[in-house]
Amino acid sequence: MKKNTTACLLFISIFLFSLRLSAQSSDSSAKKLFKPNIIKINLSSFALYRPNFLLTYERAVGQHKSFSVEAGYITLPKLIGSASSDFNVSDESSRSGFKMDADFRFYFKKENKFAAPHGLYWGPYAAYYYFKNERTLTALDTSIATGTLNLTTTIQSPQLGVELGYQFSLLKDHMTIDLLLAGPAVAWYKAKLSLTGDYDLNEENAYLNDLLKFLIDNFPLMGNLVEDKEVSTKGVADLFAVGFRYSVSVGYRF
Repeated sequence: MKKNTTACLLFISIFLFSLRLSAQSSDSSAKKLFKPNIIKINLSSFALYRPNFLLTYERAVGQHKSFSVEAGYITLPKLIGSASSDFNVSDESSRSGFKMDADFRFYFKKENKFAAPHGLYWGPYAAYYYFKNERTLTALDTSIATGTLNLTTTIQSPQLGVELGYQFSLLKDHMTIDLLLAGPAVAWYKAKLSLTGDYDLNEENAYLNDLLKFLIDNFPLMGNLVEDKEVSTKGVADLFAVGFRYSVSVGYRF
């Protein structure tokens, strides 16, 4: 997991470095841009991840170009219910996670009356999600497990895609509303599950697969990733799928 996390961080760093080079090569008019900076808070994330806090910085580097970076703390919602006929999710002892992404935006010259960062835009983006949850399970069938079990789940997802959105500039250009309308992506998901406690080791993979499917069913944003996939003997599932990106953010422009 450490190698994968390092690789994803390196990927994001390279992407940000390319944005910096592009910004440096932009024309001199960038220095004369009107209020080229925006600090934004992602509001839509509150409906998807609880608790969370995502902060975005966008900088115009030309009359019709900008780049933005977003980072913050996100967690998956709590799970309470029956994970299978054998186990029940009774409690979550800890939840943690984070998200990082970066994009480069091209504001359409013919469609926009105003200069960036205002109007209709498109651009490439890269994102990385990481979640870790520790849960307590209770055995519904005492013949296969006794007492309580501990389930540790980690989910990683690097994504690369293209986005389309529109950003409004309001209140004499002091406030912005950024609507990210579409963001199809190629996504890679890695889920790792670790189950500890007093249970039938011969059925470990079956338990892990049931638990993984339970997690996916409760998080629609991840899609039907386990229809034809199963965790390995180490409790790991590597899955490719189509990802999506959409959000609503409110910002201060200066």
